[in-house]
Amino acid sequence: MKLYAQFLAALLAVLLVMVAFAACQTPGENQGDSSTAVPGGETSVPAADSGGEDTSESRLNVHDDLPDGLKYNGATFTVLGLEGVHDFVLDETEPTGRLDSALFRRDQTVEERLDIDIVYVAPGFDQLPVYFQNSIASQESTYDLYLGQVVRTGVEVLNGNCLKWSELPYVNFDKPWYPANTVAALTLNGKQYINIGALNISSLAFTNCVFFSKDRAEDHKIGDMYDIVNNGEWTYDRLFNIVKDLYVDENRNNVADEGDFYGLSVRSGDIPVFMWAFDQKLVTFADDGTFELTFMSDKTVDIVNKVRSLFYDTIGTTSLADAATDWDGIAMFRNNRSLFDFGLVGQTLWYLADYENYGIIPYPKYNEDQKEYYTFADGSSTGMVVPTYVEDTRYVSAVIEALNAESWRTCELEYYNIALKTRGTRDDESIAMLDLLFAGRVTDIQYIHDAWKGFAFSLEILCQPNNKTELASFYQSKVDAVTAHYQSLVDWYFGDY
Repeated sequence: MKLYAQFLAALLAVLLVMVAFAACQTPGENQGDSSTAVPGGETSVPAADSGGEDTSESRLNVHDDLPDGLKYNGATFTVLGLEGVHDFVLDETEPTGRLDSALFRRDQTVEERLDIDIVYVAPGFDQLPVYFQNSIASQESTYDLYLGQVVRTGVEVLNGNCLKWSELPYVNFDKPWYPANTVAALTLNGKQYINIGALNISSLAFTNCVFFSKDRAEDHKIGDMYDIVNNGEWTYDRLFNIVKDLYVDENRNNVADEGDFYGLSVRSGDIPVFMWAFDQKLVTFADDGTFELTFMSDKTVDIVNKVRSLFYDTIGTTSLADAATDWDGIAMFRNNRSLFDFGLVGQTLWYLADYENYGIIPYPKYNEDQKEYYTFADGSSTGMVVPTYVEDTRYVSAVIEALNAESWRTCELEYYNIALKTRGTRDDESIAMLDLLFAGRVTDIQYIHDAWKGFAFSLEILCQPNNKTELASFYQSKVDAVTAHYQSLVDWYFGDY
């Protein structure tokens, strides 16, 4: 029977000792053959990668390279992560939801296969890094795997708290449960400390997108949004021209408030995405350990002006007071108070489950010269890191490999094809848009390591209400500190660590 643990703050000290005691046991590895089974060798690929259909049946035929009969005699594998972001469930009996059931059965399959007991520790968002840092300070093998928010995990790398993935012998990056472009993006100087694989279902759920109301689009005769996207015409200018004058005082109180209809509902957290959607690099790293700051450019000046204009120079965009008091844009959209809303793919299941007539499209391009649509996963999605205090890397890597493989075979398709494509969308065109969205999803190592010390959130700062700071002045005030931050990143990855 699966044992799930969720710590309560009032019992933190006692329970930490209990979990540490369980995790400190040295599992006995019992292999059914003599193979060392290190990563490498021929790689099977899913049917989709070879021109066929990507189905549950085709994925079940893609095997990992773990030795047959590998057993660990009831050892405990403890995962520190976030509940409610679709990476795992805490239920002790199989839940009824299709995705939750798949997550439960994934863990059960891995537990039975390797003869282990998987325990999840799930504090809240704010306490999650505290739990990890406390375990590092104690240097007791409390957790075997940390599923931390990607926007925070980079800090742990530069603090020396994470193993390189090359130190995990059973992890095979040639397998499809580790997307090749993500592995490449998170590798610098041949080193990778953070991984995003099929276990991280949250990276699908937290992918940034744009929702639009099909009824309101028809009412205001804006054209077929799917055709606009597919023809490559979905650009900033197209969005701005649709939104700028699209406002209706629906409650007739002569005040622009949340009871009215707008072309676009926004939140402060929507702003950083534009840098990636508009394909503007912030920094580039070279193979020789040097880097170039590319944030300051004429294009970035233009992006700042465009976003400010979209957010503040139109009557068709909702008020953005500040990060703490933004209007609830997704609620306004759900209540048919806006035509467009910047959101997350997973909100189709969370907040829009009862909202029928909407569509999903990507963020707009910078202009029509930009060939592709781009997006990225919000920083609240998770990445995988392995604490430095882990001693039995063969054991830990075997479980990680089995969990990611089983996630890819079952849970990922369950979420993508069943939850999103069947329950979360309202038309066939939006299903095609999901494929377009995920094809253009960017992973950026500097974003994951930003820690609010780089340029990743600079656009959001510059585009706050009443912030009229010119980009050149802002850049000059930040460049020395940002350069030192990126230098520390390069020193770590190119150093002898």
